Amino acid sequence: MAANDENLLLSLRAAMAQGLIHPVLIGPRDLVRAMAASAGLDIDRTAIVDADSDMAACEQAMGLCRTGQAQAIMKGAVPTSVLLKAALRADSGVRGQQSLTHVTAFRPKGMRRLLLLADAGVQIAPNADDLEQIVRHTVRVAGLLGRRRPRVALLSAAEFVNPKMPSSMLAGLVVQRFSECADLQAIVGGPYALDVAVSPEAARRKGVQDEIAGRADVLITPGIDAGNVLYKSLTCFAGLDLASIIVGAAVPLIIPSRADSERTKLYSIAFALLAARAEAPIAS
Repeated sequence: MAANDENLLLSLRAAMAQGLIHPVLIGPRDLVRAMAASAGLDIDRTAIVDADSDMAACEQAMGLCRTGQAQAIMKGAVPTSVLLKAALRADSGVRGQQSLTHVTAFRPKGMRRLLLLADAGVQIAPNADDLEQIVRHTVRVAGLLGRRRPRVALLSAAEFVNPKMPSSMLAGLVVQRFSECADLQAIVGGPYALDVAVSPEAARRKGVQDEIAGRADVLITPGIDAGNVLYKSLTCFAGLDLASIIVGAAVPLIIPSRADSERTKLYSIAFALLAARAEAPIAS
């Protein structure tokens, strides 16, 4: 939506070449048509819906999903805040019953398995209730990727609860909640420093021995600051291609960063389709 965005159109072209999608482009019709042709899309086989403003584009996108004509929404030129506000409106038709969560899948170099990271893009300063919902959403996404009992690590700067470190206190509280909850098919622990969560060697050296240490499948950050820094470090320093979606609405939302690679955007589209086509969509 708001398809008058060159980066969006290039990622859609790649997804169309893979046979993944039949996009509906939403935005100023003449401008979108010209930009789509310039980006190499087959505009004769691509639907274009006219919308003369960001809000109008959002409303058109929500309507297409509400009526079953679209399975996911991908942000183009519209500001993220405008799209999220539109999706969260009670009358949008795509709002779920619970909060939204940004989930990223990636494979670190040297590892043969995917890890999940949440939340790097939506929840700014989650409280215990928010973190509990983030865990639940991410565990459900892990199930779509074949992880039926994922190991979930709540991150902080150390492996112990420290009253002077709020993130460790919050992690300890959420872990306690899940220790008394039998309805989640996952192992939840924390707090963990990042190295202890993912490196068996670091866990061994620090003397942390449990089911999660060194083998985490899911990384839950204490807030958007830590989440976004970790996300950006994966791309800027490690050069990884990621796949990210926002879950919690009736359809997956794809909100790429302008700095994301074309491959990251392609992977995010595929990730959204996987979630959308699951027997139990990540909607609430």
